[in-house]
Amino acid sequence: MSKFKAYGDWVAVKTTFKEEHVTEAGIVYKDDLPDNMMTWSEVVSLGEDAQRYYDIKVGDHVLWKYGSDPGSYYKDGDDSLDLVRVHNLLAVKTPHEVG
Repeated sequence: MSKFKAYGDWVAVKTTFKEEHVTEAGIVYKDDLPDNMMTWSEVVSLGEDAQRYYDIKVGDHVLWKYGSDPGSYYKDGDDSLDLVRVHNLLAVKTPHEVG
């Protein structure tokens, strides 16, 4: 992902969904997003406007509503990033606050 760079007011985030689970019957499933579709994601890249006007840095975790910018993502093999406009971010936690 080091070659990927967001532009303008876009923020590239890596969203980690909950782990896979296997039932006793051998059915594999992943936990889904909560009903409100809010999720915390790690900031991977920031566009120039997002860096200049907002107090967000690479490595911070941001709260946003999944699907707020539909169809905005980057995928390269197994790696994928969601692209979110900075004004769609709801909260930020710095790395020492994450837990």
